Amino acid sequence: MLKIILGTIAGVATGYALKKYLDEEEESVSDDTHTSDSAPNISDYMGWFASAFTTAATTQESNDHINLLEPLDTIKQKLNKTLFRKTEALMRAIENLAPNTPHITIEESNTIQTLENTPENEAEITGFCDILTRAEQVQHVLLDELIKPFFEIDDANELDGEEKVKAARFIEIDTLMREACTIPITLDGVSVSAMAKMAFHKLVMCVDENNTLERNGASIKTILAISGRGLNFANYVKTLQTDDLVYPIEYRSEFEEILDHLRDKKVLIVVGLGRGKGTTRITEVTAVLTQEGIDFTVYATLPFDFEGKSRRNIAQSTLDQLIQNGYKVHVEDNENLLATIGMITAYSDKTFLDVDKKLYAKMEA
Repeated sequence: MLKIILGTIAGVATGYALKKYLDEEEESVSDDTHTSDSAPNISDYMGWFASAFTTAATTQESNDHINLLEPLDTIKQKLNKTLFRKTEALMRAIENLAPNTPHITIEESNTIQTLENTPENEAEITGFCDILTRAEQVQHVLLDELIKPFFEIDDANELDGEEKVKAARFIEIDTLMREACTIPITLDGVSVSAMAKMAFHKLVMCVDENNTLERNGASIKTILAISGRGLNFANYVKTLQTDDLVYPIEYRSEFEEILDHLRDKKVLIVVGLGRGKGTTRITEVTAVLTQEGIDFTVYATLPFDFEGKSRRNIAQSTLDQLIQNGYKVHVEDNENLLATIGMITAYSDKTFLDVDKKLYAKMEA
């Protein structure tokens, strides 16, 4: 029986009391400020007037120094006082709920940093706020589904198969949320740090994957979009608004971060051969996937002849190696398009859109 409630839920079998306890944990966080019914005295009015004049005089300066991080910090502190507190109570009460997960604490005393007010930074921070909000919503859904089994056991090993999967998702999202909340958003006050971008990228991928697993219906594809050609394809798939899981991969570290999400899935890899980064990355990715026993199929494009003999040779050599390794490979040769589109439109957006459509059609088949 769950021990975090001191005797108040001993006779309840539905989990309602536990949910009520956790809700009260959130409600118990009170505001430090208090209102007063007493009328203000003359010194109060003088203070208000002085404040009004000061505010009017510094409005332009304030606009130039808007703290972009304040909304994000507000969300972090709310999570620390509500959802994170609930999760910590569960971890203390249920053995083996998160045995191998490092505990990350968000310090309430963290000072709010400042970030240069630019459209790019504002878009990044707005996106971060949205990701945390979506993650919080997913956690509440999972918590509602797990509240009854959590109430009935005191060891996570007693959960059944589906419950264990949901509990693992709950803990994984919680860990990624805490990581995103603790990593410095900016190191110089001018731009958003690469570490922060990566942390929130990992979190949103995990949240999106959870949402996808909850849906039924069409076949869901797991796609690795490698470097230039692959990244363009990823953008195309996003316009289709499917439930496909698309992982843009430009650097090796990005692949290593999402490797665990690829297990037990059939992975489809899109890459343009002939350029340095794509050719290097496809060799690394396929080797690791093979080593890990992950099933995959490569969808590769070859460059136009006019892009240079050297590039064509590199592409062909890489393709030959992939085939010799026994990998499943589908090839789209850009040179074959010239017969229908002509040289003038070879590099147009429509041409590459047509290639994207062909690649996706092959995946569907």
